[in-house]
Amino acid sequence: MLVGRGVKLIAIACNSASAVGLEDARSTTSIPVLGVIEPGAREAVASTRNGRVGIIGTAATVRSGAYGRAIRSIDPDIFVTAHPCPLLVGFAEEGLTRHEATRLIVTDYLRPLVEQGVDTIVLGCTHYPILKEMLGEVAGESIALVDPGAATAEEIASRLESEGLLNPGDIVAQHRFVLSDLPDRFIEVGEKFLGRSIEMIEKIPLEELTGTEV
Repeated sequence: MLVGRGVKLIAIACNSASAVGLEDARSTTSIPVLGVIEPGAREAVASTRNGRVGIIGTAATVRSGAYGRAIRSIDPDIFVTAHPCPLLVGFAEEGLTRHEATRLIVTDYLRPLVEQGVDTIVLGCTHYPILKEMLGEVAGESIALVDPGAATAEEIASRLESEGLLNPGDIVAQHRFVLSDLPDRFIEVGEKFLGRSIEMIEKIPLEELTGTEV
């Protein structure tokens, strides 16, 4: 569907989906398909000073071991430890960025990583940057927080520029949102994440894309 609409690059902007589906996605099309794991891993390797990196993410992302493999493919001597933090998604979606309950859960989640002496923590879920201020306060100034989404955005810009695919500067971007789920919930949560209003929304049921009941 995306290729049919003339896109020039696809970013899988989800850590769990990148961990389990990136290679399958790349095999379906000739246009560039980027995930967030590899850019996040490169940023973590560049950030760490003591060679000890922590990963927080959903259970699926942590269980996949994708970040550990990506980091060690760059530097096999780096120690990587990962901890699932599933409750943080709900706190982020509800906008509880300064709530005391959030602080208690964040403290509990980060304790194992801090105790293992990491100096860099990868925010391995697209929801977690919403809680970056709280995560930074709990982790402390000596621990760097890596946002794979930001690293991926930089890589996308670099890739488009190197391949001559950047739009001219006088073109105003239009943001279109195509959903397979309920638009109302997407708008509520998405506007918190983006910090602006969301328009131009289209819903396409999955069965229309696959030709089967989902």
